Amino acid sequence: DGNDGDYVVTYVSPKIDATFKLVYQGIGGDDEKPKVNIRLTRNGLAFGDVVTVNGEYEYIFKGIDKTDEKEKLYKYGVEVVGEVTGYDATISADGNTVILTKKIEKGKILPYAGPKTNILFGIALIVIIGYAVKVFNNQRRMNNIKKIKGIKR
Repeated sequence: DGNDGDYVVTYVSPKIDATFKLVYQGIGGDDEKPKVNIRLTRNGLAFGDVVTVNGEYEYIFKGIDKTDEKEKLYKYGVEVVGEVTGYDATISADGNTVILTKKIEKGKILPYAGPKTNILFGIALIVIIGYAVKVFNNQRRMNNIKKIKGIKR
């Protein structure tokens, strides 16, 4: 059959998908999310091409090797490449999340960050406290009247 008995054994790593999250802090509902250039890291070293993420909350690197030729698991992470204009970029301790925090310019007023229903909640709280004070004062008056001798109920 022409085969001399020599074989070549080649290891083929199983493939996985690695999902990384992006968290945007300090962005209002109408603010446009920044474009971010990220790159995969494998065992702490840059790996593969730079990918531009445009406002998404996650990115999936598909079909990457799970292990090396000795079947040792690779540790994947993500890094930000270049500057993200107007944002500070940090990576979570586990390397799986990019945290983008909007820089606050000096002299700028912070945007309103709470729901408008806080006003109604505050008014309701004031009414409840006022009612509680009134009940407490009435109870105290009743206790003072009970202390006066000679008054029968």
